[in-house]
Amino acid sequence: VCPELEEFVEALQSNPYFSQYAVCDFRWHQVSLTPKGPTTLTSLWETVCQVVGALKLPGVRLVRSNHSLDALAPGVSKTALLRVLATQLKGSSLGILCIGDSGRWPGNDHDLLRGPHSLSVDEVSFDAQTCWNLAPRGLRGCQAAKLYVRALVPETIGVRFRPRAKQQLEDE
Repeated sequence: VCPELEEFVEALQSNPYFSQYAVCDFRWHQVSLTPKGPTTLTSLWETVCQVVGALKLPGVRLVRSNHSLDALAPGVSKTALLRVLATQLKGSSLGILCIGDSGRWPGNDHDLLRGPHSLSVDEVSFDAQTCWNLAPRGLRGCQAAKLYVRALVPETIGVRFRPRAKQQLEDE
């Protein structure tokens, strides 16, 4: 792992809770933890938050999904690609559509889905201006993502999001 996460990894490896209740995946800028055994994601989340809070690691962020949680090194974010694309589109009126599943903080898509053109296939943020879930009730995850992609209509430059009537979408 990168130097900014070394102290966090040492704390994980010295704490018997994590070897018993979590599968840890160490990467350069990210440490992922998945619950195992008789623990829950919520218990794992609370324990990791306590460890990170006690260490006072500058810039290290914790995010979670429906199945795991991640400790991210400073500056690591899914929005890095958006910044590159925005530079390439400079001067264009085109927006970048972002789709994710964990838009509510501390979800791992929270940063990504804070922009003006963002859709969630599951959890939405509390900001009514962004991160909408437009899928019919009960449709989540891959099914909702497929619905969103089908609603993309090619234009001369880019695509336009044009969802069909709700009934048509549910029938597909």
